[in-house]
Formats: sequence, structure tokens, C-alpha cells
Amino acid sequence: MGLIRKFENWMYFQLKNEMYEVRDNEIVCGGELRPDRHFKADDVASWQIQTQMDRTNVMIELVDGSIFNWFDDKGRLVKILRRVAPARELPLLSINLKPAEPEIRRWD
Repeated sequence: MGLIRKFENWMYFQLKNEMYEVRDNEIVCGGELRPDRHFKADDVASWQIQTQMDRTNVMIELVDGSIFNWFDDKGRLVKILRRVAPARELPLLSINLKPAEPEIRRWD
């Protein structure tokens, strides 16, 4: 029974993860079962693609100042934003999270 439950949870997560769509001029994150977050496409002040190692994150700032950070490894949200708010896209930001090299100081 535990294995079946794990598979059901995994399948639900896979179906719901990164589900983005436009409904009645609203961008919706979630799925048909439970749309988690949504906002009007006209409320997007700016948006930017941020890559961190092997993940793609999209930062969306709304006109009221609130910020959404959504993962979009499959590029579905980017396609939607490029269709409904192309002029508000900011340049790509690549964040390299390599560990900092230790600083070597010499006492002369």
C-alpha cells in the first residue's frame, strides 16, 4: 500500500508541477485540480529569466510591487510571458553558484 501511495503522490506532483496557462487574461500556476497562484497578465510590470546551475527560474514583478519566483525548466511560462508581455522582459540573468575560492593572504 505504501508503494502505491508514493506513486500517486509522485504522479500528482509531476502533473501539477510547472503547469502554467492563461485563463481569462490571468496567468495561472497549478493545474486543473487546484490552481495555486494567479495574477492578471496586464499586472505584469517586468519579468526576467534567471538561470541557476541547471534550473530556470522566472522572476515576475507585478505593478503592485509583489514578486513571484516560479520554476520553469520546460519553458512553458516563458512562452506565455513572451506572448502576453513581450515588451516587459528584462535581460537574462545567469547566476553561477560556484563556491567562493579561499582568499590567500601573505604577510610580507
